[in-house]
Amino acid sequence: DTDGNLVYYNMYEYNNDGTVTVKLLQADLSTLDAEHLLDENGKRIKETTYNPDGTIKDCSEYDENENRTRYTTYYYSDGVLRYYYVSDYNEDQKLIKKTTYNPDDSISNYITYAYHANGNIKKSELYNADNELYEYVEYYEGGELGKEIIKEKITNYAEGTSSKLEYNSAGQMIKSSSY
Repeated sequence: DTDGNLVYYNMYEYNNDGTVTVKLLQADLSTLDAEHLLDENGKRIKETTYNPDGTIKDCSEYDENENRTRYTTYYYSDGVLRYYYVSDYNEDQKLIKKTTYNPDDSISNYITYAYHANGNIKKSELYNADNELYEYVEYYEGGELGKEIIKEKITNYAEGTSSKLEYNSAGQMIKSSSY
């Protein structure tokens, strides 16, 4: 902190397979905030964050290019899976699809991405579990928003948990609701 007091403490554990586990602890060493598993070259393999009671809050897994390929989140302290998503990348390491799954492994929704030749995003399309297009967004080559068509923007993360986003005519988010 600004007074020079220790806030966090990193502990390094070197594993027999050449990987390193870095544990981020609060200064009193009683609370584990996060664990990072790194390969022998220091690249991320897995990151896990914890709630204050020690239960897992969320977990990310990475490929050899450090692209996040899976993200799992849990409810705060009951440890029940809320949702997870799996990401797919093309040969240029650009995200091309992100699929969100419910706790029962059924698909909640998915987003596909396409890119301009310069690498900037060209369009994104959001589909529900029934493959119905819910949102279509186009971007100009410079990255500016071109047009956005919104049928409905509701995401069901788990039974009884949804999120709804509302936008104005300029494409700016004006309201985010969770219920």
